[in-house]
Amino acid sequence: MDVSGITTFFTTLLDTGIKVAAGVAAVSLAAAGFMFFGVVGHNQRAMEMAQTGVRAAFLGLGFVWGARQLINLVAGAAGQPTLH
Repeated sequence: MDVSGITTFFTTLLDTGIKVAAGVAAVSLAAAGFMFFGVVGHNQRAMEMAQTGVRAAFLGLGFVWGARQLINLVAGAAGQPTLH
């Protein structure tokens, strides 16, 4: 059974997802940094929201990179070549 088309599809999908997640995380970190250091002054609530934004950006990026490792683990267990 030839699964090269499916493998190519998921490889492309995962690579695109990682690129989009990295872009979104970068924009989110920039916005949170601007909010934290530039605008808030002494507003405690805004500082907490900025910290939450930073945490969410790193968690989202971690989930996407973790998905890549999980796919490599499953592919290796199935005897397929892993993604690079």
